[in-house]
Amino acid sequence: MKSADIKKIIVSWTMTTFVFNFLFFPAPILAQGEAKGNLDVFLPRIQKEEAPKFLNKLPKSPNKQYEVVYSRTMPVTAYNTGDVNQCWGDPCISANGENICMALEKGYKRCAANFVPLGTRLNVEGFGQCMVTDRMNSRYHYRVDIAMKKDEYKEARAFGLKRLKIEVLK
Repeated sequence: MKSADIKKIIVSWTMTTFVFNFLFFPAPILAQGEAKGNLDVFLPRIQKEEAPKFLNKLPKSPNKQYEVVYSRTMPVTAYNTGDVNQCWGDPCISANGENICMALEKGYKRCAANFVPLGTRLNVEGFGQCMVTDRMNSRYHYRVDIAMKKDEYKEARAFGLKRLKIEVLK
């Protein structure tokens, strides 16, 4: 093949990839334009009335034994709730409508994951059980993000990126 043919293939592949990502994964691109307009038209939010009432009544250390449905080693990171630079929209409201800052203050463990439904309990190696109440960017499908308080910035940075055993509990 000639170098001109290779350049044409690379350019067409790059353009196809860009168009595909924009059409099927528009959230990161739309999030960049948040200051320009109202994104609620594109990304609907859960209203406060729809937030599950049972979330604030869960015990801190459940006595109930849960059955392990699925187990896998995957990347685990940490983020700070309440920090506008690390969250989309209202930094204290999670994807299911819960005030995640208040839940962390009460001692509940919360995390974000895209591969399980909201409300699922996960057992994270070395961290314990947490409930999935938030979502991550769509490019991080198989990853868990542990929620930490806003003033625990150094702890979240020190946590970094780890590969830990995750158990999905039923």
